[in-house]
Amino acid sequence: MTELTNEQIHDALVLPYLNHAARMFEAGYASAVDIDNAMRFGCGYPRAR
Repeated sequence: MTELTNEQIHDALVLPYLNHAARMFEAGYASAVDIDNAMRFGCGYPRAR
């Protein structure tokens, strides 16, 4: 069994969100501000201070 690094786990969890956000932005469905707010408040990334 192959051990995964923290970076690989992080990428597997975060990249699908980023890819979906990029498609929404390109389609004009969401603005960059909308996506940033969704990532901050919906995903908790980066953590609010």
